[in-house]
Amino acid sequence: MQYDLDGFEIKLLQYISEGKTNAVIAKKMKTTVEEIEDRTKDLYQKLDIAEHIREDEALLKSQPDYLYN
Repeated sequence: MQYDLDGFEIKLLQYISEGKTNAVIAKKMKTTVEEIEDRTKDLYQKLDIAEHIREDEALLKSQPDYLYN
């Protein structure tokens, strides 16, 4: 499967994979945190991983707090 990613999306994906925060990414890419958040959502939808992320978040929220504290 091939995705048509632009240069911004490729760089954004690289920073995300490196574990950088949205604030750090925004600074590096000379844009706003809001722009990074919006573009990240769009990227996840484009890569068809948005639903998997929501499922993972729901699973984490369903776990007892003592597992993470």
